[in-house]
Amino acid sequence: MNEFEKFIKNIEKLSNKIINFFHNSEIDFKEVVERLDYIQNKLPKNIKNVSNSLMNRGWFIFDIVLHQEGLIHTNSTKQDEYMKDYISSNINIIRQILIDTYPNRKQQIEDAFQAHENKLYFCSIPTFLAIAEGIGQDLYNISIFAKEQKAPKTRKLLKKIEKADDFTQASYTSLYESSKITESIKNPTNIEKTRLNRHLIMHGISDNYGNKINSLKTISLVFYIHNSLNFLSSEY
Repeated sequence: MNEFEKFIKNIEKLSNKIINFFHNSEIDFKEVVERLDYIQNKLPKNIKNVSNSLMNRGWFIFDIVLHQEGLIHTNSTKQDEYMKDYISSNINIIRQILIDTYPNRKQQIEDAFQAHENKLYFCSIPTFLAIAEGIGQDLYNISIFAKEQKAPKTRKLLKKIEKADDFTQASYTSLYESSKITESIKNPTNIEKTRLNRHLIMHGISDNYGNKINSLKTISLVFYIHNSLNFLSSEY
């Protein structure tokens, strides 16, 4: 059972304990009801909104609900700082998970992380983008960056979760919505060349994307694709 599933189980346990609250005069039942209403009706929407906001700045995370204190109801600057610290502090764990899960890509994964550690960001970034796409091919034989009628092809995969709970659906926002990382830019400005954009990077148009933050963002992308597609394949 992964951390996301544990969270859902905890919500179920919390619901089962509500009846006990009626017998406890010290409990503010109004506050309890408001909290449950937030969890059921507002939190999934917040997860979706934060997912969209993050991915349009190049960040990806599957289990936002576990990081809500750092990502929900905070501004973009604090979110960026949180994601940078989260990926940086867990980078060795992420690397080992990826190597263990995709032994066929072990050398590719090791080289990408080694390039990141050595500050060779012009090498690490396109390699991580290729790994993310490779994971999509390994698990579902699909290009995660491909579009069909201007919509991500990965939308096809999400038919499996149409009847899933709101938390699960919200967690897949980054596979359902188009983002600036896949945006096609014909005449990029100098500022746009510094941003994480797969089209500009992989087609050799951008010459100024090589920095630590963009490298961390591509690691977050790889880990998101790993987590989301593995959860999808195991549960649906």
